[in-house]
Amino acid sequence: MASNVTNKTDPRSMNSRVFIGNLNTLVVKKSDVEAIFSKYGKIVGCSVHKGFAFVQYVNERNARAAVAGEDGRMIAGQVLDINLAAEPKVNRGKADDSAEEGDLLDDDDNEDRGDDQLELIKDDEKEAEEGEDDRDSANGEDDS
Repeated sequence: MASNVTNKTDPRSMNSRVFIGNLNTLVVKKSDVEAIFSKYGKIVGCSVHKGFAFVQYVNERNARAAVAGEDGRMIAGQVLDINLAAEPKVNRGKADDSAEEGDLLDDDDNEDRGDDQLELIKDDEKEAEEGEDDRDSANGEDDS
């Protein structure tokens, strides 16, 4: 069994460290992770956390092979999100990018509309208050 240590601070080992995301850790244990990933090379460290894990290989070639071979694989009902720890996924593909940007734009638009509506409500309340004051004096009532 591999060590629990995956060295995130050693620059020489960063490219040989694999991040395994979207991992069902209620079902999948450290021994399972090691069994799945050991076919790509010698594992020197493996740490499993809630929902994700790291596997430390002896070299970058093994780590890249594991990413290529296992990314997108379904384990325990969840599709794994796997990449080198030193190279987090930023650009996921054209379809995903446009959907994410569209969602963000929609959210921003909704927030802006909400602010505009809030301003209109505040303005209406001010006008109503001013109108009430005018009516009071029009009725001949005196505030003093």
